[in-house]
Amino acid sequence: MLNPYDVLGVSKTSSQDEIKKAFRHLAKKNHPDLNPGNKNAEAKFKEISHANDLIGSAEDRAKFDNGEMNDQQEYARHHNQQNRQSRQGPRNTRYS
Repeated sequence: MLNPYDVLGVSKTSSQDEIKKAFRHLAKKNHPDLNPGNKNAEAKFKEISHANDLIGSAEDRAKFDNGEMNDQQEYARHHNQQNRQSRQGPRNTRYS
């Protein structure tokens, strides 16, 4: 796995705003919709998105920097938990 700081082109001491700005710049430059058929841009976009998932928020960045989230399995587990929580939203009891 590549270092997310290197992927986004920022230093480890960068602020969250600098990381966000770098992510947005690179994501726009390599977005598959803006580069149709370009497999290299698509792969780079996925790499950039993964790096942002690891250090894009202060909480996730702290976990990554502390070594709590440093491999593919831990990332997948964390990402799946977030997806499940967002899909579970409040239940509508009207039709239950």
